Amino acid sequence: MLVGCGDDLGPAAPGSSTDASAPSSSTTDASSSPAATGTGGSISTSGDTGASSDTSSGSSPTTTGDDENSGSSTGEPTVADPRGYTLFAPLASRFTYLMDADGLEINRWESETLPANSAYMLPNGHMLRVSRAPESTVDLVSGVGGIVQEYDWQGNLVWQYDHVGPSIIAHHDIEWMPNGHVLIIAYEMFTFEQAVAAGRDPATVSPDGLWADTLVEVDPTTDTIVWEWHVWDHLVQDYDPMADHYGAIGDHPERIDINWLRPGTSARPDWTHINAVAYDESLDQIVLSPRTFSEIWIIDHSTTTAQAASSTGGNAGRGGDLLYRWGNPATYDAGDTLDRQLYFQHNPRWIPADKPGGGHLLVFDNGDDVLRPWSRVIEIETPVQPDGTYPLRGASFDPLDPAWVYEDPPNFYAAFISGADRLADGRTLICNGPAGSLFEVTDTGQIQWSFTVGSSTFRAERYEADHPAWHGLSKADLMPGDPVMVNLDR
Repeated sequence: MLVGCGDDLGPAAPGSSTDASAPSSSTTDASSSPAATGTGGSISTSGDTGASSDTSSGSSPTTTGDDENSGSSTGEPTVADPRGYTLFAPLASRFTYLMDADGLEINRWESETLPANSAYMLPNGHMLRVSRAPESTVDLVSGVGGIVQEYDWQGNLVWQYDHVGPSIIAHHDIEWMPNGHVLIIAYEMFTFEQAVAAGRDPATVSPDGLWADTLVEVDPTTDTIVWEWHVWDHLVQDYDPMADHYGAIGDHPERIDINWLRPGTSARPDWTHINAVAYDESLDQIVLSPRTFSEIWIIDHSTTTAQAASSTGGNAGRGGDLLYRWGNPATYDAGDTLDRQLYFQHNPRWIPADKPGGGHLLVFDNGDDVLRPWSRVIEIETPVQPDGTYPLRGASFDPLDPAWVYEDPPNFYAAFISGADRLADGRTLICNGPAGSLFEVTDTGQIQWSFTVGSSTFRAERYEADHPAWHGLSKADLMPGDPVMVNLDR
């Protein structure tokens, strides 16, 4: 059982000793991450990175890295390190850090409040993050934030959008879109009466109501919501024939069973708990990660807001209904525990087309203390069709199994938070969030680089040498400083 205010913020289960140490691959035991020293980071490298074995947080380990700068895919000159840079926002720190492959600080941004929870680099060199509102009106659900902030390279706050109120609050994750807009995940509250009218079993409704997820697209130039999608518009239930949305669950894989509960849990406000959002421009689709459902969902973004509330319209012709779901077919009566693939996953994202596995989905599959006490990072080849739809195979969706898996039981287990990012050279950057451990694995599972943050971290993002964020920066801007020392605020 996790404790604290919610699944994503509690410590790992007792007995999960590997959560407090860095993961290691059985084929690369020598490259497992060293223990952190205080709040200073520790680097370990092996294999073709050519790194020194020095892991002291007070010194600067060196690596030779690749021989040539990869340059810019857009033709812009770059002075960036060919090994790229890693961005992370420790959950117990008001600072967001950008570091090089040696664990040396390139930049840091100070905010007034803690993260909630993700942070990203933008093409203009700015940093975008979700921040906790100083006086949140909501304390019934986890991962709450309420504020989206953009900082320039010098640390100035240049844009802020507040999405918080008595019955709504932004949380967990955001997604910058190529059109400059920002997708924001938010909880929205429904009363006990509203939940029962929608077909929810009254015995499973908290006195504090039911909090479902919504997604809004904000235009930063006008601070207006230009598109939105709501879980509440796409429900089905087989509990009460006199209530709304009544139907056979198995006949409606495109809809969300309002009575789905994670087995063994009691009535609680936090129902869908979407902890991640990602966007694919070529498909004009969005992937979501409802943690409590242990599956991923894909929806159509090409709809209008009105179409997104319906079952028609958009490129795929399905409105805002789910186009695809994968990981736990029991949620729509299409399987049982033997068919389950995901356990409380985080960070699904499409792999960019120019990287190995391009077009597939990469997912951090956290695991379960009892049913599968280890984590995996998996790559999924979805059955997407030219029209943007995903055909069923019988009652459920393909694939039967992932196209690629990284796992190292029992050494690698992160029960909550965490993420993964595919790199241009085919390696995968993995963040063991509870342990505050970052490491790269090859396609055969060998650990080639690792860094210990010294604090739990929601996720880490790798930005390579050709990323446009560096194009306007000088050599001095990207000059490495001292080893990263995380400032903790609690």
